[in-house]
Amino acid sequence: MNKDKLKAFTLIEITIAMLIAAVVIGLCYYTFQLFMNLSHEQQQKKNEQFQAELLQHLLARDFDHARAIYLEEGLLTIQDSSGEIKYTLSSNYILRNQYDLRTDTFQMKVLEHKGEFEGPKLPDQNLINRLSLQLQQEKRIWNQSLFKNYTAQQLLRIEDLQYSFN
Repeated sequence: MNKDKLKAFTLIEITIAMLIAAVVIGLCYYTFQLFMNLSHEQQQKKNEQFQAELLQHLLARDFDHARAIYLEEGLLTIQDSSGEIKYTLSSNYILRNQYDLRTDTFQMKVLEHKGEFEGPKLPDQNLINRLSLQLQQEKRIWNQSLFKNYTAQQLLRIEDLQYSFN
């Protein structure tokens, strides 16, 4: 009769093996979740940094190509050879509307914005050549200052346009 006995695991051995497998699977799942959370946080930080750098790049490029820049109650209007680019400076976001074709949204809080014109005063009080922005993303605060050096020809053209409207 002992010769007919099958070799097999006992119930206790199977239970212990299942318990060890459950612990290993639990540790693997915890490690996977930990790395996924770290990856997600890094992706968010890089996205925030990319948005800030993209906004800085677009503002600098738009200022360089501008013929005239106006700031009026949270609306920054940049006129260039192709049309108008409008930045809406809201307390929770910045909208960039390029030639009424495409709108970009930057998820940043505008803590402070200030525009001024340094030089001879022109008839249009909203014309600026210096813009200072203080922006906040999560806990990071970005300061940006932009300056437009108008040529004499551009200033004369702006002044002529103002007189032709009046």
